[in-house]
Order: sequence, then structure tokens, then C-alpha cells
Amino acid sequence: MMKNILTVAFILYFVLSAFAGDINIVTTIPDFADIAKNIVGDKAEVYSIMKGWQDPHSVEPRPSAVLKVRNADIVIVVGMDLDMWIDGLLGAAKNSRVLKGSTGYLDLSLHIDKLEVPEGKVDGSMGDVHIYGNPHYWLNPENGKIIAKDIYIKLVELYPEQKEYFELNYTKYIKNLDAMIAKTKQQIKKIEDKTAVFSHNCWIYLAQYCKLKVIGFVEPKPGIAPSPSDIVELINKMKKNEVKAMFVEPFFNMSAPEKISQKTGAKIVVMPTSVGGIEGANTYIDLIEQNVSKIVTAISE
Repeated sequence: MMKNILTVAFILYFVLSAFAGDINIVTTIPDFADIAKNIVGDKAEVYSIMKGWQDPHSVEPRPSAVLKVRNADIVIVVGMDLDMWIDGLLGAAKNSRVLKGSTGYLDLSLHIDKLEVPEGKVDGSMGDVHIYGNPHYWLNPENGKIIAKDIYIKLVELYPEQKEYFELNYTKYIKNLDAMIAKTKQQIKKIEDKTAVFSHNCWIYLAQYCKLKVIGFVEPKPGIAPSPSDIVELINKMKKNEVKAMFVEPFFNMSAPEKISQKTGAKIVVMPTSVGGIEGANTYIDLIEQNVSKIVTAISE
């Protein structure tokens, strides 16, 4: 008898769970997943397809990600042609709720003040130029507030019965984000208008936030490896401007930065572009705090 009761109880549990109305959210990058989790709380399952240590330009999703998208109520993307690899998953999943143009598809680039929007004709000679502008906007925490707001608005649009709960979480998260921004802006005062070199132009939103003068990139053009003459030119420019540090992604090829560092004495500072990209960058707020701290320390020492 007890065995039968337990069996019925398990069946009832799984049936009720299936109709519990939990929200399934899929994001392309872990930064959006972390921000979304802070707003949805325990009302949703949030899954990021990309891992923080991966290059967002060249993610190869696992087959299991198709099932995640198939069951998703909301898919959140970077947009601006950065995470085009999500298109294949959307096609394979055949989930009409989250196709482009549907109410469950959220492109967070729509309300961003975009940098480096190209003018005129764009071709391969310019490197990996994004025709809609530089898509790494989440690296400026002021844009993090826009991202959080758009996620909150979408959640309320789709689940108005949970508005009070989402609003409470959203307000709390914005308060924490504002506190981090206030803290980092104080740190940034030490390095305003200082010069810096980055590996790739994904860092321009963070450089803008830190009020840095970016005098060059290790890549002469986005996605293009530097030639020996490019390296010599950058070394001379760094010496002239007394650049103290180069900031590179964890997945960047270190060959050229190491050569440049040997000739200039500039430190190589590895910074993650996404949550989970390096130890300690466990949340979006952690990511920004850690990166700003690294920049300030490297440049002001």
C-alpha cells in the first residue's frame, strides 16, 4: 500500500510540475543570464548557451542547446550580428514563441547608443566589421542598466501577473548596479585621459566608460592578426605614448602581445569579456568591478 501511495505521489508531483508555469529563458551570453536571474528570481530557469571563456563571435553550440531553445519561453540575444550562431538553433528548435519578430525574442541592442557604426560600403578589407556597429555594449555598465530594464519590461509584458515580484527584484538589482557604478567611477578618476592598448576593439565600450584614450589595438583590423610591420608600428606608438599595459581577452592569441610586451615593458593584463570568463568574475557586477580594478591598477602603478 505504501509503495502504491509513493508511486501516485511521484506521478502527481511530476504532473503538477509540468503545469507549474515556470518560465524558461535562454540567453546567448552569460552576462544576460546573470542579469535576468536577478530579475526573475525563482520564477524561471535561465540558461546561457555561451560560456564565459568562449569567444562570442565563434561559439559552436552543443546539440543539447536545441532542446533548451525548443522549450524556451524567451530567447535573449546580443544582436548586431554578434551571435548569429543562434539562428541555426532557432531554425532547428522550431519554437514559434521565440523566433525573430515574436514576443518571446528579445534583442537587447535596440535601445543602446551604438559605437563604431560604419558609414558607407563595408567589405572584407576592413576586417570583421559589424555593419550595425560594435556589439560589445554590455561591457559598459551604464548599458547594463538599459539591458536590465529591457529584460524587466519584456517579463512584465509576457507575465503581467508577476509584475510586482519582477519590479521588486528589478529595483533591488538596479540599486546594486548603481552602487557598483558609483564605486568604479571613483576609481576611474585616477586614470582619466590615460593611454591604453587593447587586443581587440571589443573593449571600446569599457574604454569609453573608463575615459581612456585608446591609441591602438594588437589587431590592426578587427579579427585580423598583426603582421610584423603592424607590430613594429604599435611598439613605436606605445613607446612614444608611454603605454603601461595591454588588455587582452583570455582566448586571445598571446604571441603578438608577448612580443610587444618584451619590447615596450608594458604589462599584459588578461580580462574576461563575459561572466565566468575568469576566476572571480561570477556575476555581471563582479565582471565590471574586476575589469575596472585591473585597468586602474595596471595604468596607475
